[in-house]
Amino acid sequence: MNMLDSKKKFIFLTDGYFPVVNANIVCADILADYFKKKGHEVDFYVVKNSFDEIEKKEKGSNIFYFENVYSSIFFKFQKQNVKYSELSTLKKLSSKIINKVKRIAIPKISGGLADTILIKPVLEKILEQSKEKKYDYIISFVHPFGLTRVAQKVKQKFPHIKWVTYMLDPYVYNYNNCQKLIPKRKKLFSRYTKRLDNLLMLKGIYEENERQGYDNGQKGITAIIDLPMLRRLDIENNVQENLANDEIECLYAGAFYESYRNPTKILDIFSKLNDERIKLKLLSWGCEEIIDAFKLKQGEKLVKLSPVPPNEYLKMASDTNIMINIGATTPSQISCKIFDAIALGKPIINFFFNKHDPTLLYLKLYPLCYNIDLNDFNQNVIEGLERFILDNRDKVLTFEQATANLKEYISDAVCDDTLKTIIGDEKFKSDATKKA
Repeated sequence: MNMLDSKKKFIFLTDGYFPVVNANIVCADILADYFKKKGHEVDFYVVKNSFDEIEKKEKGSNIFYFENVYSSIFFKFQKQNVKYSELSTLKKLSSKIINKVKRIAIPKISGGLADTILIKPVLEKILEQSKEKKYDYIISFVHPFGLTRVAQKVKQKFPHIKWVTYMLDPYVYNYNNCQKLIPKRKKLFSRYTKRLDNLLMLKGIYEENERQGYDNGQKGITAIIDLPMLRRLDIENNVQENLANDEIECLYAGAFYESYRNPTKILDIFSKLNDERIKLKLLSWGCEEIIDAFKLKQGEKLVKLSPVPPNEYLKMASDTNIMINIGATTPSQISCKIFDAIALGKPIINFFFNKHDPTLLYLKLYPLCYNIDLNDFNQNVIEGLERFILDNRDKVLTFEQATANLKEYISDAVCDDTLKTIIGDEKFKSDATKKA
């Protein structure tokens, strides 16, 4: 029997679930839907957060929640009527507290006690279910030094379960500030790869890991994958209201970080645009002082909004004129929002700090994109940006037009390749690992 035809049982291990969104969660959800469509069974084990219950019954998979130290502290500070916009603030608070606890306590206690504190709840639940379910695969959609340790212990207990890590971040994703972590993480990852059956990485992440001096694990288990997030969206485009109001709205949604996604240069570029109809709308968090200072000087040029749930974001994206993507100083996971922008056929402004930014692979093939290297721009580039905005403010591509050069990256094709890489025939696996 063909391996792809036999029903398999998967554990998907993620650091959250809808409506909280990050690239790991979105990829896991899309792959789960595809795997189930092909007759396989998928159970999610996820870190519980305040909004999980909203979509628990709607997604169609078995979802088992657990609390770790982070989420437990988060709940202590959570108000019953917490708004979505307050979520990031509460998470930052809990993260600061737990990092302080870890620095003080974890190095001073034995490894066994550290395991009990950090991963025992999810491990016990998986081990209990594994006796009954007889899982075939556990896929950890997490940073390799977080919940991956859970997957490692499941593998030790049930050697027949194949362990796959789906890796969307480099080993050190804030290279400028975290170089001292590299030796420790090299040692840790070397230990993990001895037990892994497959290590799946984006091409850009694989290359960044090599630049950081890693060997990316055992060559025989590492395979290059693409993201499965480019798919048709069931939402109508509408920019007419902005045009009727004589406004040109440029929308960025996501986080800012002072050390590796700093908005200063982007704000400076927008301050030099002459057409007063152009508005920069930020659906963001982080670097508040920088943004508030710009707002004080530029006034109506900037509209600052709080984060909203994913369905509200998609409505805002469909209504906007221009979408903005901002990369990081170190190539890292690609925002799922860039694929939404492509699927909607929107004009995209792509700011990148690093010539190896993995978004360039996709956006250089997209016909309505203006790329700006934030380490190499001048007045001519700024004038070109303003022309791009004015010339394309009312343009929308159909999905077929938007993906004409991106067919191999459309979701079903990527999901099929990923499934074949994990459980498919040996020739396909061999071809995937040769890319690495």
